[in-house]
Amino acid sequence: MENHIFQYQKEETDLKEFITEYLEENEAFIREYSLEIGLYAEEGAALMMDRGAFKRILDNLLTNSIRYREKNQSRIEIRVQKKEGRIFWSVADDGPGWRRTVWKRYLRVSAGWTRPGLTAVKAAGWDLPL
Repeated sequence: MENHIFQYQKEETDLKEFITEYLEENEAFIREYSLEIGLYAEEGAALMMDRGAFKRILDNLLTNSIRYREKNQSRIEIRVQKKEGRIFWSVADDGPGWRRTVWKRYLRVSAGWTRPGLTAVKAAGWDLPL
């Protein structure tokens, strides 16, 4: 990472195939931590992405689900949809969610968090800086 600019190695990747492969590679981890993962993905949702970076995102989402759960197992749903020429993906779990104090702290930090070249878009979700 030179001058704080990430260098991504993007390649066209089918998201359903990629996530299915990721879940198979991490089957022992998923079983060890009692994760029940449902993948609901449309066929042919391909995009340009850095596979290593996307794996790190999935790793973070799974470990956060374990770290913040209030019971010994977790239910996680991963969804991939194509709509009007775009691909939408989401990850949701059955954890407690964000408490009000954490949300207020996030709003204070994220209000000043910007990077050159980013465009603000209206979206649903947390848009967590990873």
